Amino acid sequence: MTLSMSPVPWGRHPVPGIPVPPFRSENERELFIKGLQTWVAFLGQPSGPGLDGFALSQLLQSHFEEACAPGAAKPWPLPVVTLRIAIWTYFPAPWTPFSIATAIAEAFPNSTLRVVGKKIVWGLDPTFTAARNRDGSWTVTRSERGTDAIDATASTGDDMVLLLEEHQHRGPFPYGWVTDTTLEAALEPIADRTRTAWQGYAQLPYIADWPTLKASR
Repeated sequence: MTLSMSPVPWGRHPVPGIPVPPFRSENERELFIKGLQTWVAFLGQPSGPGLDGFALSQLLQSHFEEACAPGAAKPWPLPVVTLRIAIWTYFPAPWTPFSIATAIAEAFPNSTLRVVGKKIVWGLDPTFTAARNRDGSWTVTRSERGTDAIDATASTGDDMVLLLEEHQHRGPFPYGWVTDTTLEAALEPIADRTRTAWQGYAQLPYIADWPTLKASR
């Protein structure tokens, strides 16, 4: 599947060996979260991590530590924020369309996404139904006011996973919104100073020398 100006990495392959929910052990959950933290760090390359990406990794770490605290729920749930970040960043875990659909339904309580038999359904008016074809491709049908039409196709299950993840994206503030220019004018120079300070801090070896595979290049 190819779409112009799309942020979706159509055709990319998942990374085998990354566990996906539901987890069978604490170790599986830890592997997923650390894999996601590594993924977020790589998204900041090659220029190096910005303060925003570093803060996001800290958020993942704090939720992981809370989930591991004594008395935490079992069996090894994944924090909702962690799951949402995985979906929004197209984390290449080896999801199937059905497993990502279940994960999305858990991460976004207001989502209409659900698995119905061997199909995946979402929306109210219109309604979308995704079904797997014999050759492994997927067809999404749009149903509105008694009329059905093909809305999209995905050549593989991996692309169907990406399509379902794409449907969870919204336009977050401030991108594309009417904003308070007075507030922007006040924040921008402070952000410049903060960014400059961070760039100096990011030269510390524990940040600057990551990823460790740099040494072998």
